[in-house]
Amino acid sequence: MPPKKKSLDHNRLRRIADQVASYPNGPDSELMRLLKSAEGLKSAEVPKGSGITRVTMCGISATATGGEVNALVNWSNKARRILNSAA
Repeated sequence: MPPKKKSLDHNRLRRIADQVASYPNGPDSELMRLLKSAEGLKSAEVPKGSGITRVTMCGISATATGGEVNALVNWSNKARRILNSAA
């Protein structure tokens, strides 16, 4: 039997996605630090040397070639799409 998927905390996703969206030029280093310490944001270049950054938080991953900030913006967009499809 396949493992059960973890259910996503929609309130938490909405709060974080709104927080990221409140920065019109992309999240700043302060928000990045906050998300890493308080929300468990993980970031890595995958594969090493590829220039592709993956961020993972709250059970959702997203990638970007433009670095950590762009990957987080993509994460936020993906979280909103998930929330909209669940509504």
